Amino acid sequence: MIWKPLPLLLAFAMTISGLPIGEGSTGKESQDLLLVFMGDIALDGTLGRLTEVQGAEYPFEEILPHIDDADVTFANLESPVSTDGSPEEGKYCTFRMKPDSLESLRFAGIDEVSLSNNHCLDYGPEALNDTLVHLDQAGIAYAGIYYGETIENASVPRPTILISNEIRIGFLAYTEDVSDHWKAHDDLPGPMPLDRDLMEKDVKASRDLVDILIVSIHWRKWPQYTTGPEPQDIELCREIVDWGADIIMGHGPHTVHEIEEYKDSLIMYSLGNAAMDTGNDTSDRSYVAKVTISGGSVKGLELVPIYKRSYRYVPMGTPVERNSGTGLNVSREEVQNMYDVDTYDRVDSEWGKNDPRMIYATTPWYIKGLLVLLLLTVIFTGALAVLSFKRKMHRGK
Repeated sequence: MIWKPLPLLLAFAMTISGLPIGEGSTGKESQDLLLVFMGDIALDGTLGRLTEVQGAEYPFEEILPHIDDADVTFANLESPVSTDGSPEEGKYCTFRMKPDSLESLRFAGIDEVSLSNNHCLDYGPEALNDTLVHLDQAGIAYAGIYYGETIENASVPRPTILISNEIRIGFLAYTEDVSDHWKAHDDLPGPMPLDRDLMEKDVKASRDLVDILIVSIHWRKWPQYTTGPEPQDIELCREIVDWGADIIMGHGPHTVHEIEEYKDSLIMYSLGNAAMDTGNDTSDRSYVAKVTISGGSVKGLELVPIYKRSYRYVPMGTPVERNSGTGLNVSREEVQNMYDVDTYDRVDSEWGKNDPRMIYATTPWYIKGLLVLLLLTVIFTGALAVLSFKRKMHRGK
Protein backbone atom coordinates (compact mmCIF):
# COMPACT_ATOMS: atom_id res chain seq x y z
CA MET A 1 0.00 0.00 0.00
CA ILE A 2 1.28 3.45 -0.88
CA TRP A 3 1.91 5.59 2.18
CA LYS A 4 -0.61 8.41 2.45
CA PRO A 5 0.96 11.57 3.90
CA LEU A 6 -0.87 14.06 6.10
CA PRO A 7 -1.14 17.07 3.80
CA LEU A 8 -3.29 19.01 6.23
CA LEU A 9 -0.36 19.93 8.41
CA LEU A 10 -0.53 22.89 6.05
CA ALA A 11 -3.78 22.41 4.28
CA PHE A 12 -6.59 23.21 6.73
CA ALA A 13 -4.98 25.67 9.09
CA MET A 14 -1.70 27.11 7.91
CA THR A 15 -1.22 30.54 9.48
CA ILE A 16 0.97 33.10 7.81
CA SER A 17 0.36 35.78 10.41
CA GLY A 18 0.62 33.45 13.40
CA LEU A 19 -3.05 33.85 14.44
CA PRO A 20 -4.69 30.41 14.71
CA ILE A 21 -8.08 29.96 13.13
CA GLY A 22 -10.92 30.68 15.48
CA GLU A 23 -8.97 32.90 17.91
CA GLY A 24 -10.09 36.49 18.12
CA SER A 25 -11.63 38.73 15.51
CA THR A 26 -10.41 38.54 11.94
CA GLY A 27 -10.42 42.31 11.76
CA LYS A 28 -11.30 42.09 8.09
CA GLU A 29 -13.14 45.41 8.07
CA SER A 30 -9.98 47.36 8.89
CA GLN A 31 -7.27 45.26 7.28
CA ASP A 32 -6.04 45.47 3.70
CA LEU A 33 -4.56 42.53 1.84
CA LEU A 34 -2.59 42.16 -1.39
CA LEU A 35 -3.05 38.84 -3.17
CA VAL A 36 -0.93 37.84 -6.18
CA PHE A 37 -2.11 35.27 -8.72
CA MET A 38 0.20 33.53 -11.19
CA GLY A 39 -0.52 30.95 -13.90
CA ASP A 40 0.91 27.56 -14.78
CA ILE A 41 4.29 26.41 -13.44
CA ALA A 42 6.28 23.37 -14.59
CA LEU A 43 10.06 23.57 -14.15
CA ASP A 44 10.81 20.70 -16.50
CA GLY A 45 12.54 20.31 -19.84
CA THR A 46 14.72 23.18 -21.02
CA LEU A 47 13.47 25.55 -18.32
CA GLY A 48 14.30 22.94 -15.69
CA ARG A 49 17.82 22.52 -17.06
CA LEU A 50 18.32 26.28 -17.19
CA THR A 51 17.22 26.53 -13.57
CA GLU A 52 19.76 23.86 -12.59
CA VAL A 53 22.55 25.67 -14.43
CA GLN A 54 21.68 29.26 -13.44
CA GLY A 55 20.16 28.70 -10.01
CA ALA A 56 16.78 28.63 -8.30
CA GLU A 57 16.25 32.35 -8.91
CA TYR A 58 16.25 32.05 -12.69
CA PRO A 59 12.53 31.43 -13.46
CA PHE A 60 11.19 34.29 -11.34
CA GLU A 61 13.96 36.82 -10.68
CA GLU A 62 12.72 39.25 -13.35
CA ILE A 63 9.14 39.06 -12.03
CA LEU A 64 10.06 39.22 -8.35
CA PRO A 65 10.20 43.04 -7.99
CA HIS A 66 6.54 43.13 -9.07
CA ILE A 67 5.30 40.47 -6.64
CA ASP A 68 7.50 40.64 -3.55
CA ASP A 69 5.05 43.00 -1.83
CA ALA A 70 2.31 40.35 -1.82
CA ASP A 71 0.76 39.15 1.42
CA VAL A 72 -0.21 35.82 -0.18
CA THR A 73 0.76 34.44 -3.60
CA PHE A 74 -1.10 31.68 -5.48
CA ALA A 75 -0.14 29.67 -8.58
CA ASN A 76 -1.00 26.49 -10.46
CA LEU A 77 1.68 23.79 -10.13
CA GLU A 78 1.26 21.80 -13.32
CA SER A 79 3.80 19.09 -12.59
CA PRO A 80 4.46 16.42 -9.99
CA VAL A 81 7.54 16.99 -7.84
CA SER A 82 9.44 13.73 -7.59
CA THR A 83 12.29 11.58 -8.83
CA ASP A 84 10.14 8.44 -8.93
CA GLY A 85 7.35 7.07 -11.06
CA SER A 86 7.00 6.37 -14.77
CA PRO A 87 5.48 8.63 -17.43
CA GLU A 88 1.89 7.83 -18.34
CA GLU A 89 1.92 5.60 -21.40
CA GLY A 90 0.59 7.17 -24.57
CA LYS A 91 0.22 10.69 -23.18
CA TYR A 92 1.20 13.49 -25.58
CA CYS A 93 3.48 15.16 -23.01
CA THR A 94 4.36 14.58 -19.38
CA PHE A 95 6.05 16.73 -16.76
CA ARG A 96 8.08 16.01 -13.65
CA MET A 97 10.04 18.49 -11.54
CA LYS A 98 12.93 17.66 -9.27
CA PRO A 99 12.34 18.36 -5.55
CA ASP A 100 15.06 21.04 -5.58
CA SER A 101 12.89 22.99 -8.04
CA LEU A 102 10.62 24.04 -5.19
CA GLU A 103 13.38 26.43 -4.10
CA SER A 104 12.35 28.53 -7.12
CA LEU A 105 8.78 28.73 -5.82
CA ARG A 106 10.06 29.66 -2.36
CA PHE A 107 12.23 32.37 -3.94
CA ALA A 108 9.12 33.79 -5.64
CA GLY A 109 7.24 33.79 -2.33
CA ILE A 110 4.55 31.39 -3.56
CA ASP A 111 2.41 30.40 -0.56
CA GLU A 112 -0.13 28.03 -2.10
CA VAL A 113 -0.57 26.06 -5.31
CA SER A 114 -3.39 24.28 -7.04
CA LEU A 115 -2.56 20.66 -7.85
CA SER A 116 -5.82 19.84 -9.58
CA ASN A 117 -4.84 19.77 -13.24
CA ASN A 118 -4.23 17.39 -16.13
CA HIS A 119 -0.55 16.79 -15.29
CA CYS A 120 -0.62 16.07 -11.53
CA LEU A 121 -0.57 12.29 -12.17
CA ASP A 122 1.80 12.31 -15.14
CA TYR A 123 4.18 9.99 -13.28
CA GLY A 124 1.63 8.04 -11.30
CA PRO A 125 0.31 8.13 -7.72
CA GLU A 126 3.75 7.56 -6.18
CA ALA A 127 5.04 10.77 -7.72
CA LEU A 128 1.92 12.68 -6.66
CA ASN A 129 2.34 11.43 -3.09
CA ASP A 130 5.95 12.61 -3.24
CA THR A 131 4.69 15.99 -4.41
CA LEU A 132 2.55 16.43 -1.30
CA VAL A 133 5.45 15.47 0.95
CA HIS A 134 7.89 17.84 -0.78
CA LEU A 135 5.41 20.72 -0.68
CA ASP A 136 4.84 20.14 3.03
CA GLN A 137 8.59 20.18 3.61
CA ALA A 138 8.94 23.39 1.58
CA GLY A 139 6.16 25.10 3.55
CA ILE A 140 3.95 25.53 0.48
CA ALA A 141 0.23 24.85 0.96
CA TYR A 142 -1.85 23.13 -1.72
CA ALA A 143 -5.40 22.31 -2.73
CA GLY A 144 -7.22 20.18 -5.27
CA ILE A 145 -6.16 16.63 -4.31
CA TYR A 146 -8.26 14.08 -2.42
CA TYR A 147 -8.07 10.49 -1.18
CA GLY A 148 -10.94 8.05 -0.76
CA GLU A 149 -13.35 5.87 -2.67
CA THR A 150 -15.72 8.81 -3.10
CA ILE A 151 -15.16 12.54 -2.99
CA GLU A 152 -17.88 12.88 -0.35
CA ASN A 153 -15.80 10.66 1.94
CA ALA A 154 -12.48 12.25 1.01
CA SER A 155 -9.89 12.40 3.76
CA VAL A 156 -8.76 15.93 2.85
CA PRO A 157 -11.20 18.56 4.17
CA ARG A 158 -11.95 21.52 1.95
CA PRO A 159 -11.11 24.38 1.70
CA THR A 160 -7.46 24.96 2.44
CA ILE A 161 -7.32 28.00 4.72
CA LEU A 162 -4.47 30.48 5.07
CA ILE A 163 -4.46 33.49 7.37
CA SER A 164 -2.75 36.77 6.56
CA ASN A 165 -3.29 40.16 8.22
CA GLU A 166 -5.90 38.37 10.37
CA ILE A 167 -7.96 37.61 7.25
CA ARG A 168 -8.98 34.02 6.58
CA ILE A 169 -8.46 33.06 2.93
CA GLY A 170 -10.06 29.86 1.65
CA PHE A 171 -8.78 28.07 -1.45
CA LEU A 172 -10.60 25.43 -3.50
CA ALA A 173 -9.23 23.88 -6.71
CA TYR A 174 -10.77 21.80 -9.50
CA THR A 175 -9.85 20.57 -12.98
CA GLU A 176 -11.88 19.88 -16.08
CA ASP A 177 -11.84 16.53 -17.91
CA VAL A 178 -10.55 14.05 -15.29
CA SER A 179 -9.90 10.62 -16.82
CA ASP A 180 -11.51 7.65 -15.09
CA HIS A 181 -8.13 6.11 -14.27
CA TRP A 182 -7.10 9.37 -12.55
CA LYS A 183 -9.91 9.21 -10.00
CA ALA A 184 -8.84 8.53 -6.43
CA HIS A 185 -9.34 4.96 -5.21
CA ASP A 186 -7.83 2.40 -2.82
CA ASP A 187 -5.80 4.99 -0.90
CA LEU A 188 -4.46 6.50 -4.13
CA PRO A 189 -4.78 10.28 -4.66
CA GLY A 190 -6.68 12.01 -7.42
CA PRO A 191 -7.49 15.57 -8.60
CA MET A 192 -10.74 17.29 -7.68
CA PRO A 193 -13.00 17.20 -10.77
CA LEU A 194 -14.86 20.16 -12.20
CA ASP A 195 -18.27 18.85 -11.14
CA ARG A 196 -21.04 21.41 -10.77
CA ASP A 197 -22.87 19.70 -7.87
CA LEU A 198 -19.63 19.03 -6.01
CA MET A 199 -18.44 22.61 -6.43
CA GLU A 200 -21.75 24.08 -5.30
CA LYS A 201 -21.63 21.97 -2.14
CA ASP A 202 -17.99 22.90 -1.44
CA VAL A 203 -18.37 26.62 -2.08
CA LYS A 204 -21.52 26.96 0.03
CA ALA A 205 -19.98 24.93 2.87
CA SER A 206 -16.79 27.01 2.76
CA ARG A 207 -18.41 30.44 2.68
CA ASP A 208 -18.92 30.80 6.43
CA LEU A 209 -15.46 29.43 7.26
CA VAL A 210 -13.49 32.21 5.61
CA ASP A 211 -13.45 35.93 4.87
CA ILE A 212 -12.21 35.60 1.26
CA LEU A 213 -12.99 32.52 -0.83
CA ILE A 214 -10.89 31.73 -3.92
CA VAL A 215 -11.78 29.03 -6.45
CA SER A 216 -9.11 27.75 -8.84
CA ILE A 217 -10.21 26.17 -12.13
CA HIS A 218 -7.96 24.37 -14.60
CA TRP A 219 -9.66 24.41 -17.99
CA ARG A 220 -9.03 21.56 -20.43
CA LYS A 221 -9.86 22.65 -23.97
CA TRP A 222 -8.90 21.03 -27.24
CA PRO A 223 -7.38 22.48 -29.26
CA GLN A 224 -5.42 24.38 -26.62
CA TYR A 225 -4.35 28.04 -26.64
CA THR A 226 -7.87 29.48 -26.78
CA THR A 227 -8.25 33.27 -26.79
CA GLY A 228 -11.25 33.48 -24.46
CA PRO A 229 -13.69 31.52 -22.32
CA GLU A 230 -16.52 29.51 -23.80
CA PRO A 231 -20.12 30.57 -23.01
CA GLN A 232 -20.70 27.62 -20.69
CA ASP A 233 -17.52 28.49 -18.77
CA ILE A 234 -18.73 32.05 -18.23
CA GLU A 235 -22.06 30.69 -16.99
CA LEU A 236 -20.32 28.28 -14.59
CA CYS A 237 -18.02 30.96 -13.16
CA ARG A 238 -20.95 33.27 -12.51
CA GLU A 239 -22.75 30.44 -10.74
CA ILE A 240 -19.70 29.86 -8.55
CA VAL A 241 -19.81 33.53 -7.57
CA ASP A 242 -23.52 33.20 -6.83
CA TRP A 243 -22.69 30.30 -4.51
CA GLY A 244 -20.23 32.46 -2.56
CA ALA A 245 -16.82 32.79 -4.28
CA ASP A 246 -14.98 36.12 -4.17
CA ILE A 247 -12.25 35.38 -6.71
CA ILE A 248 -12.00 32.78 -9.50
CA MET A 249 -8.50 31.98 -10.68
CA GLY A 250 -8.51 30.34 -14.13
CA HIS A 251 -5.63 28.65 -15.95
CA GLY A 252 -4.96 25.81 -18.37
CA PRO A 253 -5.21 27.29 -21.90
CA HIS A 254 -1.67 28.78 -21.51
CA THR A 255 -3.04 32.02 -22.94
CA VAL A 256 -4.46 35.21 -21.44
CA HIS A 257 -8.22 35.77 -21.27
CA GLU A 258 -10.35 38.68 -20.20
CA ILE A 259 -11.24 39.56 -16.61
CA GLU A 260 -14.81 40.08 -15.45
CA GLU A 261 -16.26 41.81 -12.42
CA TYR A 262 -19.47 40.03 -11.46
CA LYS A 263 -21.46 40.99 -8.36
CA ASP A 264 -18.43 42.58 -6.69
CA SER A 265 -16.37 39.42 -7.31
CA LEU A 266 -13.47 38.93 -9.72
CA ILE A 267 -13.31 36.27 -12.44
CA MET A 268 -9.90 35.81 -14.06
CA TYR A 269 -10.68 33.33 -16.83
CA SER A 270 -7.06 32.48 -17.70
CA LEU A 271 -3.78 33.86 -16.34
CA GLY A 272 -1.54 32.14 -18.89
CA ASN A 273 1.83 30.77 -17.74
CA ALA A 274 4.15 31.84 -14.95
CA ALA A 275 7.09 29.50 -15.51
CA MET A 276 6.50 26.89 -18.19
CA ASP A 277 7.79 26.16 -21.67
CA THR A 278 4.77 25.14 -23.72
CA GLY A 279 6.57 25.53 -27.03
CA ASN A 280 3.85 27.65 -28.65
CA ASP A 281 4.20 31.31 -29.59
CA THR A 282 0.65 32.11 -28.51
CA SER A 283 1.57 31.23 -24.93
CA ASP A 284 4.45 33.74 -24.82
CA ARG A 285 2.11 36.38 -23.39
CA SER A 286 0.93 36.02 -19.81
CA TYR A 287 0.23 38.23 -16.84
CA VAL A 288 0.52 38.40 -13.06
CA ALA A 289 -2.62 39.64 -11.28
CA LYS A 290 -2.30 41.74 -8.12
CA VAL A 291 -5.60 41.95 -6.27
CA THR A 292 -6.21 44.36 -3.39
CA ILE A 293 -8.69 43.29 -0.72
CA SER A 294 -10.19 45.88 1.61
CA GLY A 295 -13.19 45.64 3.89
CA GLY A 296 -13.62 41.98 2.97
CA SER A 297 -14.04 42.50 -0.78
CA VAL A 298 -12.04 43.14 -3.96
CA LYS A 299 -11.17 46.84 -4.28
CA GLY A 300 -8.31 46.98 -6.78
CA LEU A 301 -6.64 45.09 -9.61
CA GLU A 302 -3.28 45.47 -11.33
CA LEU A 303 -2.20 43.28 -14.25
CA VAL A 304 1.55 43.04 -14.85
CA PRO A 305 2.17 41.86 -18.43
CA ILE A 306 4.95 39.28 -18.73
CA TYR A 307 6.51 37.82 -21.86
CA LYS A 308 8.62 34.71 -22.42
CA ARG A 309 12.30 35.41 -23.12
CA SER A 310 15.02 32.78 -22.77
CA TYR A 311 12.43 30.27 -21.54
CA ARG A 312 11.34 32.42 -18.59
CA TYR A 313 8.81 35.22 -18.26
CA VAL A 314 9.91 38.83 -17.82
CA PRO A 315 7.88 42.04 -17.36
CA MET A 316 7.16 43.66 -20.70
CA GLY A 317 4.62 46.37 -21.29
CA THR A 318 2.44 48.74 -19.31
CA PRO A 319 0.49 47.39 -16.32
CA VAL A 320 -3.29 47.73 -16.42
CA GLU A 321 -4.93 49.07 -13.26
CA ARG A 322 -8.56 48.96 -12.16
CA ASN A 323 -10.51 49.79 -9.01
CA SER A 324 -13.96 48.90 -7.78
CA GLY A 325 -15.12 52.49 -8.08
CA THR A 326 -14.76 52.59 -11.86
CA GLY A 327 -15.05 48.84 -12.49
CA LEU A 328 -12.66 45.87 -12.48
CA ASN A 329 -13.44 44.58 -15.97
CA VAL A 330 -10.55 44.17 -18.41
CA SER A 331 -11.57 43.30 -21.96
CA ARG A 332 -9.97 40.62 -24.11
CA GLU A 333 -8.49 43.27 -26.39
CA GLU A 334 -6.97 45.20 -23.49
CA VAL A 335 -5.42 42.07 -22.02
CA GLN A 336 -3.91 41.00 -25.32
CA ASN A 337 -2.62 44.46 -26.26
CA MET A 338 -0.82 45.50 -23.06
CA TYR A 339 2.51 44.04 -24.21
CA ASP A 340 5.29 46.26 -25.54
CA VAL A 341 7.19 43.58 -27.42
CA ASP A 342 8.29 45.62 -30.45
CA THR A 343 10.24 48.18 -28.45
CA TYR A 344 11.71 45.77 -25.94
CA ASP A 345 15.43 46.43 -26.39
CA ARG A 346 16.93 43.69 -24.26
CA VAL A 347 18.19 40.59 -26.03
CA ASP A 348 16.99 37.49 -24.22
CA SER A 349 17.59 39.09 -20.82
CA GLU A 350 21.17 38.87 -19.58
CA TRP A 351 21.66 35.51 -21.27
CA GLY A 352 22.86 35.87 -24.85
CA LYS A 353 22.20 33.02 -27.24
CA ASN A 354 25.96 32.50 -27.55
CA ASP A 355 26.40 32.11 -23.81
CA PRO A 356 27.92 28.63 -23.26
CA ARG A 357 25.58 28.02 -20.32
CA MET A 358 22.56 28.69 -22.51
CA ILE A 359 23.93 26.46 -25.26
CA TYR A 360 24.58 23.65 -22.80
CA ALA A 361 21.18 23.92 -21.09
CA THR A 362 19.15 24.13 -24.30
CA THR A 363 20.96 21.38 -26.22
CA PRO A 364 18.80 18.21 -26.31
CA TRP A 365 20.13 15.19 -24.43
CA TYR A 366 20.51 13.10 -27.58
CA ILE A 367 22.70 15.78 -29.21
CA LYS A 368 24.85 15.86 -26.08
CA GLY A 369 25.06 12.08 -26.26
CA LEU A 370 26.16 12.16 -29.89
CA LEU A 371 28.80 14.77 -29.08
CA VAL A 372 30.13 12.65 -26.23
CA LEU A 373 30.18 9.60 -28.51
CA LEU A 374 32.01 11.59 -31.17
CA LEU A 375 34.55 12.79 -28.61
CA LEU A 376 35.14 9.25 -27.35
CA THR A 377 35.53 8.05 -30.94
CA VAL A 378 38.14 10.74 -31.63
CA ILE A 379 40.02 9.85 -28.43
CA PHE A 380 39.87 6.12 -29.20
CA THR A 381 40.96 6.63 -32.81
CA GLY A 382 43.80 8.89 -31.69
CA ALA A 383 44.93 6.35 -29.13
CA LEU A 384 44.97 3.60 -31.78
CA ALA A 385 46.95 5.84 -34.12
CA VAL A 386 49.56 6.56 -31.42
CA LEU A 387 49.80 2.86 -30.54
CA SER A 388 50.21 1.92 -34.20
CA PHE A 389 52.91 4.57 -34.65
CA LYS A 390 54.82 3.29 -31.64
CA ARG A 391 54.70 -0.30 -32.94
CA LYS A 392 56.10 0.81 -36.28
CA MET A 393 58.87 2.71 -34.58
CA HIS A 394 59.68 -0.32 -32.46
CA ARG A 395 59.84 -2.61 -35.50
CA GLY A 396 62.05 -0.12 -37.29
CA LYS A 397 64.62 -0.48 -34.53
